[in-house]
Amino acid sequence: MLAGVIRRGFFILPNLSRSFIKLNAPPAMIANLLQEDKVLKRVTQTPKDQKPQFEWSALAVAAIGETVPASIKVSIGGKERDFDSAEIADTVGSALTDLFLARQKEGDIYNETNRQFVQNISKAVTEEIHQRTAQLAEGSSRVGTLNAKDI
Repeated sequence: MLAGVIRRGFFILPNLSRSFIKLNAPPAMIANLLQEDKVLKRVTQTPKDQKPQFEWSALAVAAIGETVPASIKVSIGGKERDFDSAEIADTVGSALTDLFLARQKEGDIYNETNRQFVQNISKAVTEEIHQRTAQLAEGSSRVGTLNAKDI
């Protein structure tokens, strides 16, 4: 779910058919988008320790507060562990950081608008995960568990 939101909805261009591009977008716009996409791909391949680091995970705690129970489980590689909403904030924040680095706007990365954006996405994804796990656990005494791929 989150991977699809980040890839398709917010940060990386969707796969567009060539006919759509030819009919609806000016050539200069296409060139700019393709150039930005190339730069973004290069930025995403840069090791994390060579990029600015921000405390995106702290924003998840502020956005979610005490509204989501800690009983959400995630299955990764056949093992279960507790869901951590901070990972959602870190994932979204890291993608946002990469986008702003590609656009050469490093000073704008951790501004109020982007912090609010990360909080809103973290909260929405966490609430959706909570609803899904509640549905899975409904009628049983076990804790709802999601596969990591579903997130």
